Amino acid sequence: MDTLHHERSSGDARTMTRRPTTMLGIVVIVGALALSACAGLPSAPAATTDAAPPPTETATPAPTPVPGSVAPESRYDLDCDDLVPADLVAALMGDAVGPADPLATAASAGPSIPRMTSVVAIGGLACEWSNGEPNNSQFGTNPAYVGLLVTVVPMPDAGWSSRATKYGMPQPGERCEASFCSMTRATADAWIAAESRLGEEVAADSAAAAAVADAAAAAIDAASPSAAPTQPDSAIPTECEALVPTTAVESLTGTSGLVATTSAGGWSEWAEAMSIAGNGWCRWTAPDTEESVAAVSWIRGGRWAADRLDEAGALVPAGSDPALGLTALDRALLRCTEYTCTVDLVVGADWLQVQSDDEGQAVAIAREVAAGLLG
Repeated sequence: MDTLHHERSSGDARTMTRRPTTMLGIVVIVGALALSACAGLPSAPAATTDAAPPPTETATPAPTPVPGSVAPESRYDLDCDDLVPADLVAALMGDAVGPADPLATAASAGPSIPRMTSVVAIGGLACEWSNGEPNNSQFGTNPAYVGLLVTVVPMPDAGWSSRATKYGMPQPGERCEASFCSMTRATADAWIAAESRLGEEVAADSAAAAAVADAAAAAIDAASPSAAPTQPDSAIPTECEALVPTTAVESLTGTSGLVATTSAGGWSEWAEAMSIAGNGWCRWTAPDTEESVAAVSWIRGGRWAADRLDEAGALVPAGSDPALGLTALDRALLRCTEYTCTVDLVVGADWLQVQSDDEGQAVAIAREVAAGLLG
């Protein structure tokens, strides 16, 4: 997203010089007159080599990005090394870790939208240093994983959610056991969490873990957050019934009496970020067993996250196109594990995941969801 240099040259115009004559006779005079006449003729014009002006370069307009494809900018003018200095990371974690993408770490553990995606979506920070092993607490803990994850959730203009205030969050907290430490800090306008896992053979270091959390809090206190990012364009409705009717889920799964739920117990910094961003899930459960029959989760305006993980090769296991007949810019990916099947939908600006234990049911529900989003 070169300038030609031209040199101008001209020929030298030369005139013949008149010599003085002597009065030696008519022949000499005639010769002199002839010479004088020759000298009086005008010279031929000088040749020039003026070149045509260089062509004007026309700037190629930048292509308009696909809606949702540009990642939100952090509200803090900080990178991860500014948030937690390298010497504090080393004091806690040793030399077994390096910078990592927390979204890729979580996605590499299995099909699930990484919880940290919502933190990034609202202009927060999610910084990780790890040994490169996949890890996602939604699937339990990978014993081979060694890492430190520090997140910063900026407080929205309206203040913390009613769920957060109900539980008295955020507030300072420390918990360490075995090789794991969890630290939380509250600043004037941010919720900070730091989790470290040192591996099965290493005891937790509460003092070093506290130093990391304190450093992050001090960095955020000293920073002035910019305005919250604008809400992304999103076609995802706010109600489960509008996303896909329960009757349709019952018909597609062959299960009657399903109940749609949108929340779970407890609260945390990532749950607060999901609430701020308007992200979440709809889960349909059987009334007797409360087992999930199907679920849809989403990131509004989250195409950027799906693209990022796809480019990183973190959407595992390998999948296939379920042939939903989407438009050229949209896509779907079917991935199945031993336990469940997931259809990733990237439609418009949004990223959604449809899950069911049955592959055919997952694809059928995904087709229903995509049709609703596309109108």
